[in-house]
Amino acid sequence: MRKLTKAVSTLLAVVMLMSVVLCAPFTASASETESLGVGSKSGDFVYEILDDGTAEITDYTGSAKELEIPGKLDGYTVTSIGDEAFRRCLNLVSITIPDSVTSIGAWAFSGCTRLESITIPDSVTSISDWAIYNCESLKSVTIGSGVTTIGDSAFENCTSLEIVNYNAVNCSSFDYFFHPFTGCKSLSTVNIGESVEAIPKYAFIICTSLTSIKVDNQNQNYCSVDGLLFSKDKSSLIMYPAGITSKTYSIPDSVTSIGEYAFNCCTSLTSITIPDSVTEIGYGTFGNCTSLASITIPDSVTSIGDGAFYNCESLTSITIPDSVTSIGAWAFSHCTSLESITIPDSVTSIGGSEFSMCTSLTSITIPDSVTNIGDGTFEDCTSLESITIPDSVTRIGNNAFEGCTSLESITIPDSVTSIGGSAFSMCTSLTSITIPDSVTSIGEYAFGGCSSLTSITIPDSVTSIVYGTFQLCESLTDVYYSGSEEEWNQISIGSNNSYLKKATIHFNSKGPLPAETIVDENTGISVTTNSAA
Repeated sequence: MRKLTKAVSTLLAVVMLMSVVLCAPFTASASETESLGVGSKSGDFVYEILDDGTAEITDYTGSAKELEIPGKLDGYTVTSIGDEAFRRCLNLVSITIPDSVTSIGAWAFSGCTRLESITIPDSVTSISDWAIYNCESLKSVTIGSGVTTIGDSAFENCTSLEIVNYNAVNCSSFDYFFHPFTGCKSLSTVNIGESVEAIPKYAFIICTSLTSIKVDNQNQNYCSVDGLLFSKDKSSLIMYPAGITSKTYSIPDSVTSIGEYAFNCCTSLTSITIPDSVTEIGYGTFGNCTSLASITIPDSVTSIGDGAFYNCESLTSITIPDSVTSIGAWAFSHCTSLESITIPDSVTSIGGSEFSMCTSLTSITIPDSVTNIGDGTFEDCTSLESITIPDSVTRIGNNAFEGCTSLESITIPDSVTSIGGSAFSMCTSLTSITIPDSVTSIGEYAFGGCSSLTSITIPDSVTSIVYGTFQLCESLTDVYYSGSEEEWNQISIGSNNSYLKKATIHFNSKGPLPAETIVDENTGISVTTNSAA
């Protein structure tokens, strides 16, 4: 019993001693190190030991205005600044990162609202997502030569940032939608260093105040002319800064290629001259040039890339030369003032959404060379009243004419074998349509919401009508079917086609005959009749 009492007393003493230690005031000088369970603390720096025996700073508890991060903590080399390590350190005005650091974590300096300058040394290879986000007093940043990755929104909302000194030798592409410099509305100058070999894709395209890109004279890959970025030999125009206020620009004759997004968001430009030396208009080249009213594409151009003129809302007309063989997806999408366009015979495919949301486009002629009308090609062209589809077309893609609310009639040629889902949905002015014998497949909602559609001609080649093909066709009264009643009853009709099922089916019919006026001999009253062929 005495042994048990003594053991209990000893245990209680140990517990009380631990309580005293844990509750004691916590202080540490720069030379003191204490274990925190999840890391250690040296002065104002909390850190963890990584697998390679180096240190990662995980927190900072100080209140310094000017801070020089030590290269070592208690003998451990600092190689990483961890996620949120200096987040919302509201007193920081300037910070120096040691040459030993190779990575900067997510949110590492975000919300340091008084931070005015930061230099990222050449040793750093990666800057993580949102690393320096919302540092609204930051005026300049230097990016070292070793950086290969800059994460999503890394410098987003650094609203006072004016100068970026860019020295990264070969950094990977920036993300377009989470661009590292989103919201950097004061950025006016980018200085490209001597060692830079490759500029990231989408670099600085959304910096609408950027007026000048300067390149070190010793750089072997790039040069600057009047603030524009060119390849060293001036054969490629890489970027026209969006903040330049000039209304017109003539691309030099030395240029054979225009970089992706080169003129993107240049909202002041009203006219651009492209020389005959250019053979390709790339991805997003003139996208969001909202004041661009005229442009001439020379005969030397063979392809127009995806989104090349996306959202050029002041563009009223454009002529595509016979030299062009391909037009990319979204190429003229959201050109809301575009009234007319000529597609040459050299084009064989209209890929996807090229003319979607061209709300002023009233008519267009598709050449005989085109075999495919891709998904969403004319979607929401609300002023489109008529269109001629040539006999060469074999496929009408999904959503191809969806939302063309002014389209009253359309002729589908015998060459078409497939009509995609929602191809003509919400064409609320369409009153009748004839599906040719060649069609074997009609997609879901193909004519859904065509509320003015009163009649439709369906060939006996159609063996199934899928879900919602004629959904909400509330005016549909007559269906002209080229097969027999027995063949019609064998067609599989999916759900949400109630108006089709209620309509009068005219069997062995090629469609309605032209209206005929009959005068009653006895009364003299004229009666206009329709009948099935």
